[in-house]
Amino acid sequence: DFGEGRLGPLLRGETVVVEDARTDPRIPDPAGYVGNASLASIDVPLMRGGRMRALLFAADARPRRWTAEDEVALVEETARRAWEAAERARAEAALRASEARFRQLAEAVREVFYVVEIDEDRVSYVSPAFEAIWGRPPGNLDAGPRGFLEAIHPEDRDSALANQVRLRRGESVEGRYRVIRPDGTIRHVEDHAVVVADPLTGRRRGIGLATDVTERRAVEERLQLATEAAGMGIFDVDLGTGSISWDARLRGLWGLGPEETVTDAAFVAGIHPEDRALMREAVARALDPAGDGLYRAEYRLVGRDGGAGRWIAAAGQVHFCGGRAVR
Repeated sequence: DFGEGRLGPLLRGETVVVEDARTDPRIPDPAGYVGNASLASIDVPLMRGGRMRALLFAADARPRRWTAEDEVALVEETARRAWEAAERARAEAALRASEARFRQLAEAVREVFYVVEIDEDRVSYVSPAFEAIWGRPPGNLDAGPRGFLEAIHPEDRDSALANQVRLRRGESVEGRYRVIRPDGTIRHVEDHAVVVADPLTGRRRGIGLATDVTERRAVEERLQLATEAAGMGIFDVDLGTGSISWDARLRGLWGLGPEETVTDAAFVAGIHPEDRALMREAVARALDPAGDGLYRAEYRLVGRDGGAGRWIAAAGQVHFCGGRAVR
């Protein structure tokens, strides 16, 4: 039993010095101290986050008048160094565990995860997917981030280099480029990177993710060819933000230029007045969470000069999240 008079200061982070447990008024029952041959002691609490986590003490089987400047100070210094070493070991163990989890994650994904030490201009980590996409071993990056550029298509190197410069300035970057593998095949890559600073050292790191989008690019190209051959247009509406995206075919039908913002008002204005009510009914049915989310409508277009235009057959699918239409 420490006794309240002895425990209170320890919990506050204060060193407690006992010269004779049998006569110390802070110790209600000294029997335990007598039995443990520790009539005199110096107790130093080891604190973390304002709470006592451990205790280091020195003891003497006989009563003892401890010297404050020598013995007490020595025990306190020993406790401080031992606690710093223990905390450092704990932090290093936690770091090793964190790094192991990070590597397990990075090495399991198909994307290339990489870390650039910006102030040192070197790549400190790149995941195994690099070799699968680039067709080269990660050792090609030993010379620094510019090692990325060696395999990039000559037509794309300027934009990739510009992104490296922006990253060194502390900016987030994203881009697309083509990688030429040693066998001559080409892979299309999307690259996104952000800059973070180490909270302790202030060192800046670029954290990036490069994704092979070759198959997706091929699908997009085939879709583009199919829509152009069939005279179809593609639209995408973000119902959360109200943002509307149209391809060049739809912009041409509505008479909108490539830089003009597509708005709901511009969409409705291009539809014949007699057909607008039917279009709105079709939209309402598609947005109903109880329905199938399918949008189907036929209407006539009018030119910007008010003249009659083409008949349009429109179809789409509304996506819901939590019972709310989002796209």
